[in-house]
Amino acid sequence: MIDYIKFNKLVFIDYVLFVIGGILSIFGIRDIAIITVLIGSILLLKIVKDKTGGYINFSMFFCFFHVLYGLSGVISKAWLNQFSRTYGTIFRYCPYILAYSLCTIFMLTGILFASKKYKKDTVITTNSSYDKYFLFVSYVGFMLTTIFELVNFFRVGGLPTLLAGKAIYQAKVDELVGTLPTLYIFQVSLASYCIHLYIMRMNNLKISLKQIIIPLLLVSPYLAMIIILSRRGPLLAIFLLLMTAYFLVKPLKKISVKLVGILFAVYMVLGLMFAVRNDIKLLFTDYSEFAKKVNINYVMRNLNPALTEFGCTYGNFNKFYITNDYKLLYGKSYIEGLVHIVPTYIYPGEKPKMITYEFRDKYFPVKAEISSIASTGFSSILETYWNFWYFGSIIYFIYGYLIILLENKLKFKNYFYLLEYFSLLTLTYSFHRSDFGHTSAEIIFLILEVIFIYAFYRIIYSKNKNIDKIMKKIS
Repeated sequence: MIDYIKFNKLVFIDYVLFVIGGILSIFGIRDIAIITVLIGSILLLKIVKDKTGGYINFSMFFCFFHVLYGLSGVISKAWLNQFSRTYGTIFRYCPYILAYSLCTIFMLTGILFASKKYKKDTVITTNSSYDKYFLFVSYVGFMLTTIFELVNFFRVGGLPTLLAGKAIYQAKVDELVGTLPTLYIFQVSLASYCIHLYIMRMNNLKISLKQIIIPLLLVSPYLAMIIILSRRGPLLAIFLLLMTAYFLVKPLKKISVKLVGILFAVYMVLGLMFAVRNDIKLLFTDYSEFAKKVNINYVMRNLNPALTEFGCTYGNFNKFYITNDYKLLYGKSYIEGLVHIVPTYIYPGEKPKMITYEFRDKYFPVKAEISSIASTGFSSILETYWNFWYFGSIIYFIYGYLIILLENKLKFKNYFYLLEYFSLLTLTYSFHRSDFGHTSAEIIFLILEVIFIYAFYRIIYSKNKNIDKIMKKIS
């Protein structure tokens, strides 16, 4: 009873903080409003941790990145006067703080509503055939990842295009007719491997060296391309999935100094990759020029999250707000977003432009000249505002509800639901810098992959003794 009362006091205080933060922003009291919503955001993470039973899970990652994307930009600009010049020179803080506060209030409400309605499922019963199957899926998937990426690599021009940088290479790949879905295959393959790790850990079994070396060898060409292109997303996905699989058996309820050190090291590596990504070609062609340009001051500056993609949420909202030449969409972007899973070359008629690129072409047209996919990103908060003004924040109730539904009801339903859970972990960060169309398309693709993996197990794998024999020898 004491814990229940204490928890409800925590929730009440958090609501009060965000309401006060929103009111202060309406009256233009910037600094106190930022401090208030910052404290409220930290308290939000504490509440979600209590509701999900640990720090390492989908819901915690989702809320952590909501806070990081949501506040790093506005704090850096308001207090440190550091922000990307891409977004201009005129900045308004309070309208954004109000939008962030309202979205967070509704997200918290959705989280609490879902937590009350759904009870956590129990741990999945072990099955050795599942363990071998998901290991088999991961091996085949990693092999396909490498094959698909190499096909894309040669189709877009090979090494010269790769060394031209992330924006050019990814744009060329994206523009291919019949682009092979490398990233989606990799995500599900890695998720399958994580289920194998989870089962092994749950049964106190050791992972053999062979089971580490084989997947690394199978996927090493793809990983090499990721590193050369400084694509931090897939590397972050690897870290989040492996960490989630490890702590799924025994949830992490206290953060140790060792874990803080690991997180700091990962952030430093990803920050360094961001700092060098635009000059990666110089590393291979003119190292002295590369060393001159990518100096210690430049690298340290790029470690500020607001100067990387985490500042895009505030930067895009601010640009949109100060320009003030928009019309409300009234849900148009959400409806059109659902059609983006259909490839352009088979879509009947002209396919609607994603709101991310509609926004880019209007407010940052220079980015469109770089490549077809170059942009400043977008913002899920901005999408709610563009559609329904501040009233659009109500949509975040659905987001809060769904993450807890996934966490408490579906995660342990069976291994194939768990596979979907792991596969969707990348959305915990990409969602906040993207739009509904990108997010819904990724979810549908991943669901279809999991359905195929389930069907293959039921129809072929479980009835084929030869596959089982091969996997026994490997494992």
